[in-house]
Amino acid sequence: MTQPVARHALAHALVRAGLLMLLLVLPADRAHAQGDNTTVSGGYSFLREVGTEVTPATDYPRGWYISVSRRLGATRLAIVGDVGVNSRTSFDVEVQRLQAFLGGVRFDLAGLSRTNIYAVALAGLERFSEPGFGENGFAFQAGSGADVHLGGRLGARVEAGYRVTRVESATFKGLRLITGVVIRLGS
Repeated sequence: MTQPVARHALAHALVRAGLLMLLLVLPADRAHAQGDNTTVSGGYSFLREVGTEVTPATDYPRGWYISVSRRLGATRLAIVGDVGVNSRTSFDVEVQRLQAFLGGVRFDLAGLSRTNIYAVALAGLERFSEPGFGENGFAFQAGSGADVHLGGRLGARVEAGYRVTRVESATFKGLRLITGVVIRLGS
């Protein structure tokens, strides 16, 4: 790479990094800036494990989740803890269960009237279990969603996430869809 091209690429990278830092420290919308910096959300969860060359896709239609987030000051960034359980019945008798214990960050992308659109990145442990067998793996999940303010401290949430789980030498991928209620805590 020639020096002028390298300098140009470095300048662009610095500008992008500066814009990202600016977005992280910009105040969030008025509702969050006034102290509603903790939310609790819970509801229904659906998970579809994407198949591989040798295994078909598998749906886990019964599920629930609970998520807690805490905004970092008056910024658009929040820390998040998320627990979810999804299950299915195989062979009409065995219950297979996926449990996820994840933590990470949430970034508010846009506030539109009564709707807040966000992106989320989570990592942690996923556990698969069925009678007589269980295994754990490292999971990473990225996604986006929207919270709709319904009035007072109450809201509704929809979110889609893509999860990748590594268990020993295997990699599992899945799509998680959630819908639930949001309760804002704080002053």
